[in-house]
Amino acid sequence: MSMTLTRSSQTEADPFVEAVIRFTDPASAGAVLHTDDHESSTFQLIPKTVRITNARATTEPLSLEANGFTLVEAPFDIDFLDHAQVEQRYYPEAQRIVRELTGASEVIAFLDLVRSEVREEGIEPANNAHVDFDGPSVETWVRALRPDDAERLLGKRMVNMNLWRPIRPVERMPLAVCDASSVSRDDLVRTIIGHKEGDQKTPYAGFNLAYNPGQRWFYYPMMRPSEVLAFKIYDSAMERPHLAAHTAFVDPTSRPDAPTRLSHEIRTIAFFD
Repeated sequence: MSMTLTRSSQTEADPFVEAVIRFTDPASAGAVLHTDDHESSTFQLIPKTVRITNARATTEPLSLEANGFTLVEAPFDIDFLDHAQVEQRYYPEAQRIVRELTGASEVIAFLDLVRSEVREEGIEPANNAHVDFDGPSVETWVRALRPDDAERLLGKRMVNMNLWRPIRPVERMPLAVCDASSVSRDDLVRTIIGHKEGDQKTPYAGFNLAYNPGQRWFYYPMMRPSEVLAFKIYDSAMERPHLAAHTAFVDPTSRPDAPTRLSHEIRTIAFFD
């Protein structure tokens, strides 16, 4: 399937919205995110009203390398609610998208999720500003997913990227992404990933985001199933912008009878020679 970069263009949507994003108290470092029950997680959230710019309406160039995210047109005909079909057909497509987007020599696709406001359809949208994994966690994933040649892969530059797309047009609870060039290391609150059931902790950790007025937030209103929002979570070339924090948010301009959000996301790790 073909893929093209989606250029920013004027739309009828407002140039920005003022909306609430939930940030984490900086004192919450080392707290646990419960993936099976977000609301019971042990970090303290602080809601802030921030400006979220319509990335379609801005004339400012936004790119994966400069800002940590980009929007691409990559139509793909598949039932994203059929996990077996996703693993068989979409995992190779996700790898292809990342190779074409970045020039990577190898790509691993893993850990896909359906998110929905309707619990029977998928996991609830993540509604606090966060970055999925830290560097050691990405290395742990490589060793788990490719044990036979992990050491070879770990010697390369690695980029952990999320590919997020609607299953139906997103009219409410869109995804906001923070310009990675506006995120300071001091904004990052390391968070352990675990489960409430049995008080389990995993070998993985990520970051929640503390509020900083210098952060710049963007979203793409009315995303279509043919569009993919690609954003970087980790880049072993640490000098490059890559910590693209993200979160679902309540869009105050959504119509009251808009369909609930239903989306798909998949993580990838790209390797560069």
